[in-house]
Amino acid sequence: MSNDNISSGRINQKLKTQQRILETARKMLLSKKDFSLEDVAAKMQISRATIYRYYPNIDILCLDVAIAMTNKDPEDFSFYVKDMDLAQSLFLCAGLLQQPDTKA
Repeated sequence: MSNDNISSGRINQKLKTQQRILETARKMLLSKKDFSLEDVAAKMQISRATIYRYYPNIDILCLDVAIAMTNKDPEDFSFYVKDMDLAQSLFLCAGLLQQPDTKA
């Protein structure tokens, strides 16, 4: 969805809808089965017009899902750095350290 469309009107609702689309598509991607925008819309029980308002094609949706999967929320980052000093957390942020193994 273009920033113009999402930055006007009911912004919070649009952001929630976009997050729901991303989460539904992520689950469908993880199932390793082919799917279309129409499949995502049907799974969410939203119209085809609504999903096309956010994503003009499946490739752009999948790219957004991939980006969302690789970017961490600040809360995730703070979990990993809570026991680190500033230098260590900056190295982690820069990708110079591996994330701690959470399986203990």
